Amino acid sequence: MKILVFGAGGQLGKALLGSAGKAGHLAMGLSRANVDITDADAVSHVICSDVPEAVINAAAYNAVDAAEDNRGLAFRINSEGAGNIAHACNMVGVPICHLSSDYVFDGSSRTPYREDSPVSPLSVYGASKARGEDIVRNIANRHLIIRTSWVFGRFGNNFVKSILGRLGKADCLSVIDDQIGCPTSAEDLATALFKILTTAHKTEAWGTYHFCGLKAVTWFQFANAIAMAKRLHIPDMTEIVPTTTADYHQRAVRPTYSVLDCQSVIANFGINVPEWPTALANVVDYLVAGNR
Repeated sequence: MKILVFGAGGQLGKALLGSAGKAGHLAMGLSRANVDITDADAVSHVICSDVPEAVINAAAYNAVDAAEDNRGLAFRINSEGAGNIAHACNMVGVPICHLSSDYVFDGSSRTPYREDSPVSPLSVYGASKARGEDIVRNIANRHLIIRTSWVFGRFGNNFVKSILGRLGKADCLSVIDDQIGCPTSAEDLATALFKILTTAHKTEAWGTYHFCGLKAVTWFQFANAIAMAKRLHIPDMTEIVPTTTADYHQRAVRPTYSVLDCQSVIANFGINVPEWPTALANVVDYLVAGNR
């Protein structure tokens, strides 16, 4: 398929462009510099001028804490921008695959969230993503909304890069140990998205789905896994210690539990949901080698 990717400059966008050929697709990337998704006319022009067979919206305002002070911008990009893409796709009969977040949930559950679990975001970012979902559902007849969590990869800003950059520079590093979620490799997610789109074209299995890595951990446990992978290359003496959300003083409220149930995407698309440690080792190998 010929697929148009919005948000091509981000970590998922770059992973999509890098793996499209291997999946047998032609991906055309658009970054923020190419088109502003909050400009409805610009979005419509680019989709209608060279009609693709599918559109993936990986563009997002994902600065979770900064969104608390930039509510308008977060909603313009994550909600109105998503709507602009969905509207243009619907006009030309092209399906949209829209990326969403585990942060649409409030974390009060202690069992993995299903696609039909009630959304109740705690932050501006989460609220803007939840609103974007609603807009896409209401506008686009053929849509895929893929919720994911804790995305990491070779490109862009992410937790893995943050931890690697701090290891070896202090004796002690405090990391939150009371928020639980599932790290997800950007490359694993990109591979899954291509398979989901291809299958949905044949089966018409449009709708909302969850995809994330296995297994669930806290940020503290994830940080320790990153450190262990890094120390295979460069030893350091930084001690990672657990702390609480209350002591960390984050600007935005996060869900304490945001594990996603992936059974529906497995059943409908035959997706092999991978364990994240393998992808983590590959990403750390790449970054420690100096490919930042």
